[in-house]
Amino acid sequence: MDVYIRHANKSDLPKIRDLLVIHGLPFEGVEQHINNFFAAVTDDVIVGTIGLEVYGIFGSLRSAAIHPDYQNKGNGSKLYDKLIQHAKSLNMKEIYLLTTTAEKYFLRKGFTKIDRDDVAHEVKLSDEFTGACPASAVCMMLKLY
Repeated sequence: MDVYIRHANKSDLPKIRDLLVIHGLPFEGVEQHINNFFAAVTDDVIVGTIGLEVYGIFGSLRSAAIHPDYQNKGNGSKLYDKLIQHAKSLNMKEIYLLTTTAEKYFLRKGFTKIDRDDVAHEVKLSDEFTGACPASAVCMMLKLY
């Protein structure tokens, strides 16, 4: 089955929530940032998602999730590539993320581990950084420019 990537919208929120629940990821803040979310879709079914919270030239990558039946088939990379392309179109300088499960994946994508104290102030105020993700989550950063 072909999977294509499109911008997510408010009508996608229930399916995105379902995917995040499957992976134990927080849903807080998704609706506020839905305009910067993407969905991986096949046969009108959302099988993956990824989101970007925008804070000027800084961003927070969040909610990267692929339904288990569609993992290890390049769908996560398709979503990731679309998100990075979008971030660059917004002239973002750096993207941050917190993860408890995907550290190795994002290291392969060029992210580096950093201390939470080194995160841009605007991003530190986000739901992800103020409590949605546990303190044990690994903090990472990708420089775009």
